[in-house]
Formats: sequence, C-alpha cells, structure tokens
Amino acid sequence: MKSFFYIITIIASLTTSCAKKTDSKKAIDSIWVPRSYESSITVYSRENQFQENESGFNIFKNGTLKVKQNSRSCGTPPIDWEIVSGEWQIKNDTLLTLKRPIWSNKNYSQNYIIVKITEDSLFLKESY
Repeated sequence: MKSFFYIITIIASLTTSCAKKTDSKKAIDSIWVPRSYESSITVYSRENQFQENESGFNIFKNGTLKVKQNSRSCGTPPIDWEIVSGEWQIKNDTLLTLKRPIWSNKNYSQNYIIVKITEDSLFLKESY
C-alpha cells in the first residue's frame, strides 16, 4: 500500500513539474476588452482593435499601454471616449499594475491579480 502512494506521489510531482507554465509578460501583450464580470473577476477578450462604444486597454511588450476610457467621470450616455497613454508592469507573474491619467488624477494606478490567461481571455481580479 505504501508503494502505491509512493508511485502516485511521484507521478503527481512529475505531472505538475512538467506542466507548461504561461509567462504572463509574453501572453498579456494585446488589446483587451471587458466581456463579463462575475464573483469579483472581470473577463476580458483579446481583440484586434478597440471596439466601438467599449472601454479596453492595449498592452505593449515595452511596458507602455493605451487605455480607452470614459473622458468624463459621469457614465451617463452619451459617453465621450478618449485614449490615454500609460505604463504597466507585472510582479511575480501574478500582479498586474496599470498606471495612467484618468480625469483629474494624472497618476492613477490600478492593481489586478491575474487569475488566468488563455489564448483568447484574460481573467483579472482587482486588488486593493
């Protein structure tokens, strides 16, 4: 019986150690548009361009970003969109920080926990 658990332990450790890890910094450079929100996690879809009448952000490999956002603090239609420049960084492959100007705050910073990245989706949870 001990040998059975020993074999299972070896197989489990080999399986997890050989699993392909996603490098967040390489996988995240793209345009991301929010698609859904559930249980404090926002799901973004990878797009080829910003979508009309939707917010989003474009992350570039060099640490810069463009954010499409409401140009006013009021969300009542009609919404005037603007695209602003900023910076991003990832720490420990899980904490994403986006820095950009928003309304009167020229150094606005948002922190997100990267829950998961797939080929087409990015799952983020805001970190306060």
